[in-house]
Formats: sequence, structure tokens, C-alpha cells
Amino acid sequence: MGTTLSSVTIVGDNVLLLHIGDSRCYRIRKKKITQLSVDHTVIQELLDQGRITHEDIADHPQRSFLTQALMGKGELTPVLLSYPAELGDIYLVCSDGLSGLVAENESVIH
Repeated sequence: MGTTLSSVTIVGDNVLLLHIGDSRCYRIRKKKITQLSVDHTVIQELLDQGRITHEDIADHPQRSFLTQALMGKGELTPVLLSYPAELGDIYLVCSDGLSGLVAENESVIH
């Protein structure tokens, strides 16, 4: 068993994102939603390699397999990313339960 982590902090004019697993971080800027984190999952690796499509994800047998998670063993490669912040930005950090409910093409807020 393990857990995931997405953490956001502001340093000066930048937003820093520390990420492990598949809990996602999104930025809402000028009514557009952008996913900032990249899932550490078998599915994401298969997508990146072009071996599956987004349509294949819903019923793929490995859709919930993590490639990175906090497990207390110290064998991690956490991702630390920096993004320039703009006035009015909103950052949404959410559990993996939300990502299955929001379609990838739902990137604009009305």
C-alpha cells in the first residue's frame, strides 16, 4: 500500500509543485484549465509511448497501477516543477478520484 502527494507552494512570483503518484494539480487561468502534474501510472507510461489511446483507458486492466507512490521505503523520484504565477491564477489540487469524473476535453470554464 502507498499514497500519493501533490503539494503547491508560492515562492516569489512562482508556484512550486511537488508531485508523486496520480493526485493531480490543475491551474485555472483566464477560464482555461491546464493539468500541471503528470500521473505516475502504468497508463500514463503507455500513453506516452503511444501504445494505447485515451479511449483505451476506461476499461484497461492496469488503469489504477501506480509507478510512484509514498510507501516509506525511500526509493522515490519526486517531481518538483516551477511555474510562473499570474495574478488571478487558481490552483486546484485534488485526489485521484476527481480525474475520472472530468473529461480531458473539458478544459474551458464557462
